[in-house]
Amino acid sequence: MIVFRQTDHRYPFLWESAAQPPGRWHGAGEGPAHYFADTPDGAWAEFLRHEEITEPADLETIRRQMWAAVSTIVLAGIQGAFLLYAAATLAYAVFTRENPRYLNFVLIVLLLLAAAVGQLIYFAARALPAIRNPPIEQSRGFELVTKDAGRS
Repeated sequence: MIVFRQTDHRYPFLWESAAQPPGRWHGAGEGPAHYFADTPDGAWAEFLRHEEITEPADLETIRRQMWAAVSTIVLAGIQGAFLLYAAATLAYAVFTRENPRYLNFVLIVLLLLAAAVGQLIYFAARALPAIRNPPIEQSRGFELVTKDAGRS
């Protein structure tokens, strides 16, 4: 899964302190809170809503950075680390003590799960160049609507 976040160009990708300005789901001093969207347009729409930008002229002076975070790799990496730890602990128990035969089966299942998670990480990492270099000429799916739109 890819999630998107856009930030002020002067700041890093994620907040590291509670000195974050209040947002939709947190108040002043309640941070850090991180807001992600499932599309780049969603990240921009949230920024426009938060800053109450309704005029196209207001966009001329804005400088923002768009970030794409591949949460699949992170979550699969954490899951893989737990699986490998469980498999190593179980392997130690199986090979150093007298244990029932079913522990061998459990060890094999854990190693197969770890291999599947490793394969997921491998293929997700191979997809990263497509995320880094999206097609520039692709049009976006929304236009800025001003407060006066629709009024005659």
